[in-house]
Amino acid sequence: MQTEFRQDSVKTQLSTDQKIRDKFKPLFCGKDFYLDHQNEFGVLQNLTSNLSQKNRLIVYTLTLCCLRRKNDWFSGVLKKPRKASNINPVLQQLNFRIHLLFEKTNVCWPKSLPTDICFDQFLSVVRIKAIPESAINGIFRFYCDDYNLQILDYEPTAHEILNLQIQNQRVLTFNDDFKIWPEKKYGERDFLSFLLHDFIHAEHFFSDPQKRLGQIGFYKFIQKIWLDKMLDEYLVSIEFNGQFSYLISDMNSHPIHLLQTFKAIIDQENNDPNTWQNICHAPAYDAPLRAALLNVNSPIFSDADAVVIMHFFENVLN
Repeated sequence: MQTEFRQDSVKTQLSTDQKIRDKFKPLFCGKDFYLDHQNEFGVLQNLTSNLSQKNRLIVYTLTLCCLRRKNDWFSGVLKKPRKASNINPVLQQLNFRIHLLFEKTNVCWPKSLPTDICFDQFLSVVRIKAIPESAINGIFRFYCDDYNLQILDYEPTAHEILNLQIQNQRVLTFNDDFKIWPEKKYGERDFLSFLLHDFIHAEHFFSDPQKRLGQIGFYKFIQKIWLDKMLDEYLVSIEFNGQFSYLISDMNSHPIHLLQTFKAIIDQENNDPNTWQNICHAPAYDAPLRAALLNVNSPIFSDADAVVIMHFFENVLN
């Protein structure tokens, strides 16, 4: 019989496979898309001016997703609607006619979709071509207040995201000045690509409460190492800094996988062979935890080691 961790590993692999399928090219919309639709963006801005920032962001994202394939965006409806834990049909419903918005922004409305569909239902069942389900589900769960996302008008640093994750938050970067969208890039990503990227990360961070607890514990573990200046000599390396920044801000995965990745990027720098031992021998760690941490990425790393580490991440550090 498989142990609990081996079963979890199988689930993690399935999750990883899903993430691979959910990836989309960084440059999702080219410069021409943002230049050619400036008039539509102006209409969108006017029609959403009375909405809250959160709902404006959601409507913007959905509209741009459909506008990029304005005559062929509809991919049907889900047989089982997306679900959320916090939605209140009375308090949550947004009284917004998305059909009217699409009409005024020249987005084709499919004949099989009722024109009087309410916004809540649209968001819970509609599938949009080329948009990862994890992104749409992230949008829906954010709308329903399931996901705690902070909206910023700039791209935060890796350290800012690390701190937000420790506080049980993720981030959305949303600057509605559409005149800058043709030239604006977030790394290699355009405006819409970066928004969808943020929603996918929200889904991977929040969708499994237990995994999220373990991730938060891992991030606290990393923050203490960082604050204790145990990585100072590594962070001067451009390659290490890049990989480390990605790990703490852009890699929402199983906590054991995160820890293995952290150990691997330390090892490949080959600065000080005692660094990992020093990390593992923090005064607050008991003998079983130290032994488990020392075994990471070695042939003798076991399910029992993983259980000890997960208990530490999920319970001791939270």
